Amino acid sequence: MKIKSLKLNNFKLFSKESFVFDKINIIKGINKDDSAQSSNGSGKSSILEAIVYSLYGEGSGKNLADLVAFGAKHLEVKLETDSFSVIRKIPNTLEISQNGVEVQFNTATLKQNWINDRIGSYNFFKKYRLVNKQAINLLDLGIVSLRKELMTFIDSDFSGIRQNLLNKKLERETYNVSKKLYTFYLSEKKWNLLREAELNLDADIKNLKDQQRILLHNQSEFTGKIRSIDYIIKNNKDVAEQMKTKKCPTCGTVLGTEKIAAIKGKSADELTKLNEEKTQYQTQLESLQVELEYVEYNLQQARDKYSKVTSLLMKLGEAKKFADYKYTKADVELYANAVKVLDEFSGWFIQQWLDNLSVIINDLLQQVNLSVTFSADKQFITLTNENQTLKYEQLSSGQQIFLNAVFKLAIMLNNGITDGILIIDEGIGNLDLINLHKLISILQTLNFQTFLVYQNINIIENVNVIEIEREHNQSHVRTN
Repeated sequence: MKIKSLKLNNFKLFSKESFVFDKINIIKGINKDDSAQSSNGSGKSSILEAIVYSLYGEGSGKNLADLVAFGAKHLEVKLETDSFSVIRKIPNTLEISQNGVEVQFNTATLKQNWINDRIGSYNFFKKYRLVNKQAINLLDLGIVSLRKELMTFIDSDFSGIRQNLLNKKLERETYNVSKKLYTFYLSEKKWNLLREAELNLDADIKNLKDQQRILLHNQSEFTGKIRSIDYIIKNNKDVAEQMKTKKCPTCGTVLGTEKIAAIKGKSADELTKLNEEKTQYQTQLESLQVELEYVEYNLQQARDKYSKVTSLLMKLGEAKKFADYKYTKADVELYANAVKVLDEFSGWFIQQWLDNLSVIINDLLQQVNLSVTFSADKQFITLTNENQTLKYEQLSSGQQIFLNAVFKLAIMLNNGITDGILIIDEGIGNLDLINLHKLISILQTLNFQTFLVYQNINIIENVNVIEIEREHNQSHVRTN
């Protein structure tokens, strides 16, 4: 992918501006709002930020709202490549066109995935296509982190293959023919019958529990009525006994036998009636008890059957998992050996990858009389300049940026990535013109499209120089 043009509308200090790009593009600028007429704040890096924003919707660590020009309510960035074009706006809108036809997706996420499939993810872009102080410069990570980062990048393909082999090995270990569950007879008809029985038993249990609840309620009600009758009978007996010694409240004489007999006779009628009611309740209670015992017996039988059915269904369910896996111990050993072979091969491949990387990066660095050696020892990476061993920290910041750019180029080339864009911002200004020319000469031999911010340059052959001028808080392309 190569970027052909970029159009900005209300992007930071650019009110409305267009840019046309070539293979190698150097951006310089002047800030006339600064009394020193320096390049700081002229808008050079804003062009690079606009490219990143158009492709990924990211603000290079900034709040997206800060990308909108002061006083404006929206922005629009249109980027055209040799294979597709992107229009991204704030408020959030993303449009993609290919061959003049809009690419239709339901969500912005799907649209972004479409872009990522063609140019790589934002994380990949930051790691391998962006060189600045905010991006991940691999050589700045330190030896341990660099080793881990490179191993992750190299080992990604092997990790997927290895995990797949381990999953297959575990699958064969779990669903081996020697497993007991596999011997359980698997029958679809039996499964359906048991499933139907489970549903019927579940309904029966619910129905019996409802019956049990009603019977228990009635039992409690009848028992309460019998207790009430017993209380009344006892109370009547106590009253009759007390009447034997009672005196007439009017004349004060002791009540006679006839009076007592009359009172007792009346109490006897009440007691007879109450005893009859009690007998009826007791008969009903006994009937309820028999019915309750019958319901509880059926309920327990249904629960036992339900437990057996669900147990069988569980075994059948487990057996279903094993139906398609008829492996032997030899199958397990086959995959275990495959993992061992892959581990041995991946170790060899990683060393070969590093050796190839060393050849590529040294081929790129020979113009600046530097060479790199990778090793398995603690140092891991050694820089040599005219037979003198150097530490990375001993290089100037410009040389470090230069080396990081070449290092990332070498990694991409070593992994078959031969085109796309490379952005170099901040710090390269410390690189002298001689080494800048050498870096550009390296880039001209490759198929990458490069964007560099570098101030102290006038004319270089086959390089597109874009001059930015800021005046009255507005940035625009400077015209001669």
